[in-house]
Order: sequence, then structure tokens, then C-alpha cells
Amino acid sequence: MNNISLAVGLLLLSSSMMAREAVNLRIINGEKADSQSNKWEWILSLRQYGEHICGASLIAPQWALTAAHCITTESDTTVPAPFLSVMSGSYNLNTPEQVVRVKEVIRHPAYNTYSVDNDIALLKLSSPVTAVNPASIDRGDDLYAGELSFVAGWGNMSTTDAVFPEELMEVDLRIIDFSQCSRSYRSDGIDLTANMFCAGYMDGSKDSCQGDSGGPLIVPKNGTYDLAGIVSFGGSEDQMCGAANYPGIYTKVQNYVAWIEGYTGSLKRAVPLEELLKNRGSYTVDGTFGQHDFENVPSAFDWVYQTAEGEMFQLQGRAPSENDLFGWKEVYGITLIPQWKMIYLGSDIDGDGSTKFDWIVVGIHTDAVYKLAGVRDNGTFQYSEKLNIHYVIKNETVRFFE
Repeated sequence: MNNISLAVGLLLLSSSMMAREAVNLRIINGEKADSQSNKWEWILSLRQYGEHICGASLIAPQWALTAAHCITTESDTTVPAPFLSVMSGSYNLNTPEQVVRVKEVIRHPAYNTYSVDNDIALLKLSSPVTAVNPASIDRGDDLYAGELSFVAGWGNMSTTDAVFPEELMEVDLRIIDFSQCSRSYRSDGIDLTANMFCAGYMDGSKDSCQGDSGGPLIVPKNGTYDLAGIVSFGGSEDQMCGAANYPGIYTKVQNYVAWIEGYTGSLKRAVPLEELLKNRGSYTVDGTFGQHDFENVPSAFDWVYQTAEGEMFQLQGRAPSENDLFGWKEVYGITLIPQWKMIYLGSDIDGDGSTKFDWIVVGIHTDAVYKLAGVRDNGTFQYSEKLNIHYVIKNETVRFFE
């Protein structure tokens, strides 16, 4: 859970007000996961300098989900991506099927180190993991008291000693009534938020523990399992995990579907693009697109793009390689009449594994928004249907709304 253990090189917070201090908790009174089962096939071992520090979940071929405290340093900064990697495809820490470097770390902007609210982070991987299927995300079904759930991880199996398994362990838990759980923690000076839920047993008999942080809590849904929670924190001042009256606290994943989709664009059931744009806040304009009448040049190529830095390029038609989006030729001495603002999302919003066409075109003089869908051989652009969304442009930024 969320009390980051010094034994695994993570931050051990010093104040009891830090919501039981982001400690990596491990499975208490669980059992070894069936190595022949695909129940946890998408679970990942998050590693720093090659050593296991936390759990994580593969939610798309190139994206993983973990706890924000797992990638937060003692000075409340984000651990640099080059220090991190994930292991996939094996339930044994020492026999990894695949180890992939982390390319980008995205900590939730509202993560609070002291309250541990918004304890969620995204990891963009340097290459796709394709040998296993991503987890299915819980998208909003109410979690009710008594509902069955499961947690897995490579965390500590002892409340009094350090017993860290090589094999993946799992434990069955029950969703705990939130008001009852909140009262217990409030009596210890910790206020739970609507972004959290409780799971375990009030007698402390089964729990996650140090080293399980960032890992998944799943609930049975229609013959399969949905990822509903992220191991976050828990325990009393005297006992970090398996403490009576202090069940584990988990980040409620369903509260972050739009935020996740805004970056990854690749959850199994796509959120409408308009919803993604609206929920991601302000966007920086990458450049201005306008028409210019060139002599002796086919009208299909009479378009000029001016970057935010001021360079101007004329559209030349077909891009020179599949890795390029535009074929451009630098031009000078042109007065451009801007017609469109162009925004690069770079987030694979289609979930097709490529960000090549993840550009949004916004009309300057008309209330029109389109997503770039490709470039024709004659150099003209292909667009999506007009998006059902409005926007304001201010200081070279765009904010979308209903």
C-alpha cells in the first residue's frame, strides 16, 4: 500500500497526517496466484534501477497505470522516466518475459502528498507490450459494501517482519462500507476523499501490504474482471498493514476514466473525442494554418503553416516518408492570413498505436473543430466529421467546452 518502504528504496513519509504515508504494502494472508491462469496477465512489476518497487497494470499496449506515490520522490518531484521500467508476462519477479523501459511519467496534477488524494499516475512505455491483453477498466458501476474483490502483488506477506515473495500473491477482499471506514481513519486524523474506497476486513485478517502499492484491485464483472482500484495506503500508526479497523485504501479508478483517456486514447471502450478534449483543460497552439496563393503551383498545395516559433512552410503534397505527416518547403517573405489553429495532442487518441494524425484543427473565425485524419496524395488534408464541441482561443491557447 501507500507507506513507501525504505527497504525498497521509496519515500517513507514522516507525518501521520500523510494518510499513512504512501507505503508499498504486500499481500497479507493471501495465496500464490495460479501461474496457468490469465487472471492477472496484465499485472506489471514497476522497477527503479531494475529493482521492484511497486505494482502496476497494463491498460493499453503502451500505457500502464500505477499509484502517484510510487513515482514521487522525497522532495515531491516525479521520478525521471529513464530510472524506471516495467516487467510483464510473468508472475515470478526473477523470470521476466519482457522488461520495457518507461518513456514518460504522468503524475496526476492534483496528487496531494499529504492527503494522498488523486493517488494515480500513468506510465507511457518505450515500446508496446503485445504478448498479453490489457486490463479492462471499471467505468462507473457502484462498488457496494460486501462486494467481492481481489488484489495481487509481490509485497510483504508479514505484518511483523520482511517476507517478500518471488511469486505473485493474491488475496480476496470485501469492499468496506465507506462511512464506517472513514470514521476509523478520521479518528486517527486522516480524512478520506471521494476518490478513495476501502477494501479488506475490519479485523485486519486479509490486506495488501508494503510492496503492493500501485498494483490492481479487481472486481468480478460478467464472467471477467474489471480494474477498479489501485493499492494506495492504509494501516494504523502502530501497524502499517493488516491492522484491525484500518482496512486498505484504494484509488477509485472509475473517477479518472476521462483523465486516463485524455492521454492514452486507447481504453477498450472509447470515450467520445469531445469528452476527452473538454476534460484535458487548455491546449497550447502549435501553429497557424492559412491559405496563400502561389504562382504556378497547383491550388491543392496553396497552404502555409506557421509554427509557434514563427517559421513558415508551404505544403508540398505527399510526405517524403511514412514517418512524416506533412511534406513542407520552407518559405520566406509571406504575409499569412490565418484561418486555423492547429493543436498536436500526441496521445494516440484513436488507440491505433500511432500519434501521426493526432492533430486538432480549430477555426479562428468559425466555431468549427476537426480532427486530422490523413493527407491525400494531392496534398490536401482529410478530416473527421465536425466535432460537437465549442471553444475559446486566448493567448495562443484553446479551451474546449460543451
